[in-house]
Formats: sequence, structure tokens, C-alpha cells
Amino acid sequence: MSTINNETVSKLNEALTKLIIGYEDLQKENHSLNDNLTSLKKEKEALILKVKNLENNINLLNNTNNEKSTSMNSMLGKIESLLGNKNNSSTSNNNEKTVVFDKKISNHNENTKENIDESILKINPESENKIDLNRMASLLNGFNSK
Repeated sequence: MSTINNETVSKLNEALTKLIIGYEDLQKENHSLNDNLTSLKKEKEALILKVKNLENNINLLNNTNNEKSTSMNSMLGKIESLLGNKNNSSTSNNNEKTVVFDKKISNHNENTKENIDESILKINPESENKIDLNRMASLLNGFNSK
């Protein structure tokens, strides 16, 4: 019977050793997974902050674009009114001032045309303050007609 007991004890000892080794391996794997989880949580928090910053930047950009669009429409209205006044004036003094003004507007027009093109590309197509391209084209043709 002692051989049976020794055999049983030996098998139990071997099984226990295997269980301990398996448990240690699982503990190492669990520790590794916990480290991974912590790292992923930190990355998630960083990404959430980046998304919030990007949303803030988009809102700021949209506000800036809306302000520029409003300002541009206001300038277009003023230019239209000035062009209307220019056609009604008949004195040479007004014509000279108009020529100087036209040159300034033409120079400004060349500079702002690039800015307008960039603004048009940046403006959200769903925006309520869209630039009226036909209106701008007719104004530009008005400058070039002289």
C-alpha cells in the first residue's frame, strides 16, 4: 500500500506543480493585460482631448469664416453702392478720385481674389452665409470695364 500511496502522492505532487506553474503563467498574462488596459485608457483620454481641441478649432474656424463672409458681403454692398455713385457722377474731380479709387480697388481686388478663393474652399457648403459668386463676378466685370 505504501507504493500506492507514494505513487498517488507523486502524481498529486506533479499535478500540484503543474497547477502552480499554470497559475503563475496566468498571473503574468493578467498583469500584462492590466498594463495594456491602463495604456489603452490613457490613449483614449488623450484622443478625447485631441477631439475636443479639434472641435474647438473647427468652431473657431467656422466663426472666423462666417465673420469673413459677412464682412465680404458688406464690402461687396459698399462697392456696389460706390459703383452706382460712380456712374452718376459727372465732374472731372469725381472722375479723378474714382480712377484713383478704382486703381486701389483693382489692387485690392487682385490681393483679395486669392483670399476669396481660399475662403470659398474653406467655407462649409452648408453655411448660411455663402458668398454670391455671380454678384462678385459682375462686380469684377464692373472694375474691368473701365
